Amino acid sequence: MNPRQEQNLRKYSLYLLGRRAYSTSEMKEKIRQKIKNVERAKARFSDKSTSTNSGSSSEGAMSPDLLIDNVIQYLLDLKLLDDETYAKTLAESLLRQNKSSRVIQNKLKQKGIDKEIIEKVFAKDEGKEKSSLAKLINSKLRHSPDLLTSKKGKEKLIRFLLYRGFSYFDIKREIDNLS
Repeated sequence: MNPRQEQNLRKYSLYLLGRRAYSTSEMKEKIRQKIKNVERAKARFSDKSTSTNSGSSSEGAMSPDLLIDNVIQYLLDLKLLDDETYAKTLAESLLRQNKSSRVIQNKLKQKGIDKEIIEKVFAKDEGKEKSSLAKLINSKLRHSPDLLTSKKGKEKLIRFLLYRGFSYFDIKREIDNLS
């Protein structure tokens, strides 16, 4: 890898960030994949070419890991990558979709967010999950008002909410408040 390739990867990462936000981990993986694709294309091209170069083209070459670290540091210096802001934004978006904190935490882990950042984000959002649960229950009751009248209906509602990642204790307390 040479400085020109680093510049191309910087442009590529800026292009990606122009489309949507990424966590640092996601961006590293995107850059790593781009490097693999470029190397694969070079290998295909060199296999097809009949001329052989006796000179080495690895002058000034950087390891892929060092190249990735340089590009990530460039983005961090420009404050274009910020895992804490990304986690807060994603958590708020998923809360607006009435997702449970368990589902949101798993999503953040999948995105490569550190455990400390996840805990920091959820230290502030304690009451929001209960309001999401209440909204979801009210939404279900709006469509099926007789859901809480039968034991089978209650079990169905509880199962639905458990599948969404809410805790049984919170579900039971919210249903009891409505009854």
